[in-house]
Amino acid sequence: MRRSTWIGFGIVIGMAALLAIGWRLLPDDSTPQAKGREGDACRATGPVGLVGLDARTGEERWANVVGHDVANVWTAGPDGDVTSGGSGHVFVIGDSGRVRRVDAGSGAVVACTSIRELASEDIGHPAWVDASGALARDRTTRSVEVVEADGRSRWVEDGRVLVAASAGGIATQTNLGYEAGAPDLAIEVLEPATGAVRWAKAVPGLSGIATATHLVVVDQFGGSGEVPDPTGPAATGPGARITAYDLVDGIEAWHVDVEGTPQAAFADAGLVLVPGFDGAPTLTAVDEATGKLRWTQHLSEPGRGGDATEHGGIDGAAVAGDVVAVAVRSAEPYRD
Repeated sequence: MRRSTWIGFGIVIGMAALLAIGWRLLPDDSTPQAKGREGDACRATGPVGLVGLDARTGEERWANVVGHDVANVWTAGPDGDVTSGGSGHVFVIGDSGRVRRVDAGSGAVVACTSIRELASEDIGHPAWVDASGALARDRTTRSVEVVEADGRSRWVEDGRVLVAASAGGIATQTNLGYEAGAPDLAIEVLEPATGAVRWAKAVPGLSGIATATHLVVVDQFGGSGEVPDPTGPAATGPGARITAYDLVDGIEAWHVDVEGTPQAAFADAGLVLVPGFDGAPTLTAVDEATGKLRWTQHLSEPGRGGDATEHGGIDGAAVAGDVVAVAVRSAEPYRD
């Protein structure tokens, strides 16, 4: 190979090296990844923020960052994460089993541990179906089972999946896979003690949660039970209906219309908390006893930063004292 060719190769390699060094030296104008507070017991980075709202007004009190993923948000109490609003702390589980204990008054992370190291009274769990500590759960064979506190099976009912459960009753869905074609839930409410059917009916909805007295169903389609025609005129008004049915007899207790198309809702300490979206994530609080709309609040997103710069969704919510703690997850921009 001629000397001039070698010189040419050297020039190209040198220019590439200079470009690489120059690129590294250019100022980085990207958004830094979101971080938690320096004084936290374990400082988090990532797209999930925890926002504390005033339970009475919905106004934001504080915000922090709690990591890359959240599997559950709960407050400790005698009924797990259903009616435990008297707690002064919020527990956030994520990051491969790490649990952050957050002071509800300030949003500071005051302790970090694993789920295995928590005291039994601090562990969030599905609602007990009676005072003995028995729980309802799905089995892998499309069956619903009630399990005693010591692990023994109380009863099993086949051909159902669990919708929600509480000490007031166990709601199951029997039209598995929506065979009827419409987005209705064929609901049966079972007696916790025996598994006997208390009442059954088809209700418009996508998902449900159970309080001590109500089955609260989330319907994305305004209570119609029918998917809107995408070729028809644009829908106007609220996009979803939240309906409470009495767990004793199945009679509708109340319903309320909210903006957005929520997949699910949360219930805690007398509030039904409904995620939504209106240019940014929102949360709507509904009085569980009456259906009265308390407030709707646009949520800040303390987890935005790094690759997570887009609006995301809500991964969990719980009430601690006079604070509603909401896990808000930011998202990466959509790419084809």
